[in-house]
Amino acid sequence: MSYPPHLAAFIRHERSRVETAWHEAAHAVAGVLHGGTLTTASVTDGPVRDGMAGLASGLTTFATLPSTRHAPVAYAGVWAQARARAGRRPGRRELFSVLESTGCRDREVLTAAGGPDAGESVVPLLETCWPSIAEVATKLHRRGSVTEVDVLAALRLSADPATRTLELSMIRSGAAPGSFSVSRPA
Repeated sequence: MSYPPHLAAFIRHERSRVETAWHEAAHAVAGVLHGGTLTTASVTDGPVRDGMAGLASGLTTFATLPSTRHAPVAYAGVWAQARARAGRRPGRRELFSVLESTGCRDREVLTAAGGPDAGESVVPLLETCWPSIAEVATKLHRRGSVTEVDVLAALRLSADPATRTLELSMIRSGAAPGSFSVSRPA
């Protein structure tokens, strides 16, 4: 099906905005799950030229993130964007398609860590937390940015740092966010 140029540009723009929201949401969730302190994750509309919107871009920043966790966090964005695009768990071809099209910074991190598969150990965690990633992606698409508060809420994590540490370890061990409760002794 062929669309008029302005409609085709709008469709490309919206598709890139949705995919970028998934990508940045996964970076944010994976970073928090791996001990990072999220500053912000954002999706920005591309420039408008001749009345046509350009492709969206995204950025996720952390105040702190252990250096040993950079590769899994980079891989998370690529994997989530490929999963959202495919509508199922992505294969290698779909991952490489995303990595070649939008993941220039992620590609650099993964190459420095040993190659494009360097962070794939994060995939089971992403599958477990997919509903939380979806919640963050929706907020990113609607609002343009999210903070750590939004990610903590999506992961159903406590405001209490001591309790949150236990909750994070339970999620990293395979428990789905929101499927358990932790309370401090009285």
